[in-house]
Amino acid sequence: MPRILIVGATGVTILRNLPADLEVTAALRDPADANRFAQLRASLDHVFMDITNSDSLRQAMRGVWG
Repeated sequence: MPRILIVGATGVTILRNLPADLEVTAALRDPADANRFAQLRASLDHVFMDITNSDSLRQAMRGVWG
């Protein structure tokens, strides 16, 4: 099963509508968001990233199918 990376404020809405068996990584700015996202999906991985930093984005994308 492919893994996708969710980036941005619409991530919560997207997570609610994805198939349960899809592997998902959420890119978060704030560690406090990890609990909020984890409540939406049991099989959610997360990474912390700075969207303005290309190295941070590359690191977040490791392991994402594409």
